[in-house]
Amino acid sequence: KRKEGDFFIEGRMYLGIDYLITHDLKPYVVEVNVGLPGGAQEYHLTHLVHFGKPSDILTRIDETSLRVYGKTFKDYLSSLPFIESLKPFKIWMDGEGPFPCTFHPGLRLEDKWIQYQLIKSIALMPETMIFDPLDLNGAEQFLKKKKLVLKRRLGRGGRNFKVISDLVSLTTINTEGHPCLLQEYIESKIDGYVFSIRAVAFGGEFMCMYANLSTRS
Repeated sequence: KRKEGDFFIEGRMYLGIDYLITHDLKPYVVEVNVGLPGGAQEYHLTHLVHFGKPSDILTRIDETSLRVYGKTFKDYLSSLPFIESLKPFKIWMDGEGPFPCTFHPGLRLEDKWIQYQLIKSIALMPETMIFDPLDLNGAEQFLKKKKLVLKRRLGRGGRNFKVISDLVSLTTINTEGHPCLLQEYIESKIDGYVFSIRAVAFGGEFMCMYANLSTRS
């Protein structure tokens, strides 16, 4: 998606795409991270431990940057229009500082509701709705159909993440003032561990992926 006059090309950016995989092997996109997400370094370290030798992922990322953008990956990062506001924006998301003085509209893609609106027609995503603590009618109807999770519209590290399985847990939600979403619960487990995948894409191409196992419900 290109916005004229801005260096912002959504489909070719450096992206971290998070997946959950159901028991019948359906991959659900649950989140897309645009603010210089992790993934490549974790893949490199996992490759080093598993195979006993370094991966070539960092070289491939740099080669892709040169081919697609005509500049090194370091220079690509420096050229991003939102790079100056990215760090203060993430500090604000974590509740550790004020909203940045300058804000690039591209960072609105960190909002999981906006992601859902853009992606749901092209990729399988869990059904999602905005959570309004002052109007629970829609949420109650949603809960009657399926188990849910609560997550922040903006946030990292699973802050305020909560599994909602009954009306009591729904009516006692404390969002701590953060805008939140309700999302269809996707069970993605292996031997009792929650299983998730982070894929890295850049320049419109697949770069690498690695898996996480977690004890979180």
